[in-house]
Amino acid sequence: MRAERTTPAANGAVEVDDTRTFLVFGAFTETMVGLALGHNPEAIVRADLTGKWNHGAHDKPVLMMRPELAREWAGLLLVAADAAEGDLERYLTTGKAT
Repeated sequence: MRAERTTPAANGAVEVDDTRTFLVFGAFTETMVGLALGHNPEAIVRADLTGKWNHGAHDKPVLMMRPELAREWAGLLLVAADAAEGDLERYLTTGKAT
């Protein structure tokens, strides 16, 4: 299943909104137990990112998610990484993005 695009696409090319683009240089993950008042304890996966916004401001956003979302995202990232390398290989061979 694919998510709906958050950026417009035409002819296979995506117009990137520079104000929303975060360039990730590194990532660190750890596990946590969420202990919010009034809620049962829950398993949490935390991902700390380091990088900068395309307009230059450095930042360190923290993503917190349930394990099932982390597993889904991990699988999608693996598929996307393979696809990105395939796209680059096709581009270098044919001169066309996709």
